[in-house]
Amino acid sequence: MSQKSLHIVSHSFPTIEAPYDATFISDHASTLSDHFDVRVCIPTPISFPFTYRFIKNHSPLILPDNVQGDRCLYLSLPKKRFPAFISRSLSKNVVKSLSGQPIDLIHVHFLYPSGMIISELKKEFRCPVILTVHGVDFYHTYNKPVLKNILKSNLEQADAIVSVGPGLKQDIVNEYPDLKDKVHCIHNFVDTRIFKPVKQEIRERLRVELSNNPSSFQLLCVANFRHKKGIDTLMEALTLMKKPDLPTLHLIGRVDEEPDFQARVRKKIETSGLKNVVIHGPKPREEIKKWMQAMDGFILPSRNEPFGIALIEAMACGLPVISTKSGGPEQILKENRGILIQPDKPKQLAKAIAQIQEINSFDAEGQHAYIEENFGKKRYTTEYTGLYERLLSK
Repeated sequence: MSQKSLHIVSHSFPTIEAPYDATFISDHASTLSDHFDVRVCIPTPISFPFTYRFIKNHSPLILPDNVQGDRCLYLSLPKKRFPAFISRSLSKNVVKSLSGQPIDLIHVHFLYPSGMIISELKKEFRCPVILTVHGVDFYHTYNKPVLKNILKSNLEQADAIVSVGPGLKQDIVNEYPDLKDKVHCIHNFVDTRIFKPVKQEIRERLRVELSNNPSSFQLLCVANFRHKKGIDTLMEALTLMKKPDLPTLHLIGRVDEEPDFQARVRKKIETSGLKNVVIHGPKPREEIKKWMQAMDGFILPSRNEPFGIALIEAMACGLPVISTKSGGPEQILKENRGILIQPDKPKQLAKAIAQIQEINSFDAEGQHAYIEENFGKKRYTTEYTGLYERLLSK
């Protein structure tokens, strides 16, 4: 297998400017580089000079060891206008970027925009092409009239389609029943050598280092400020709790994706007097690990969550967790590994927070072992190499 060449195509990848973006794509490339010669191709829209988008789109890639790769520029238009034009530009430039290299497998990440070039990749390179659908890329595109036909034709050309969660897989099959036999579910993974519980003295030191109020109950939420993440429901839940019982809530994630939603949440925090809510913005993985190791509990109140990488990272660090029945968390929080509630239910959320505050002792090592067995690197590698081997043997 080590002699086979795997090319990964993804428009999103960690960079110097945005090291926290799409780390799961970097993880995929790094993990599979133990079994394949891996190269990444990052399609990047041409943008106006001197803008933030230009700076971000030209920031150097953070490539894992043993992985090569580069950007591939193409013409795009905002708001998914003229997808046929975008597809032609994207296909032409990706094919040009990959030509002349040994290629045994191509793995495309995200249904849009990269998924629009599967037909051309199949025609040009005559090798298996796999597509991983991550969630937002499906839910924000599949029902748009201007995209429907072009996405369907490319999905039909894919040799295998991978979803990151069972709920997402079912939604794909419901929309495209003829593709049922080639849709697979492979969860993302957490590196349990990095995300793990720490000794009490280290935990106490981290709490003092990270929090202004280390003696209070420390609750963490790692999620971008987006409506789908349910941050507003979490704020509403906190207003329902008695003030002496309020935890210190730390919010880590991007705040620039939905400005109007962010403004509403911040106003709610201000008008409700939620002084124990601290907004930190995005942080790199190494820092997030430290936060998780220092906290008392973790919460992910999403309205829609195809999987939940932050959830399994927190569990690997030994935390009790709360999440919602929103697609992926139901598959993670089995065997009473956490509290599951319905989305958009602030009263239920407030009650769940009170429950984990009352926990006197928690089996952190057992939580870590559960994640290692079910969502660790070994399981992920076995499932993907197995899928690749089956496609290569056809």
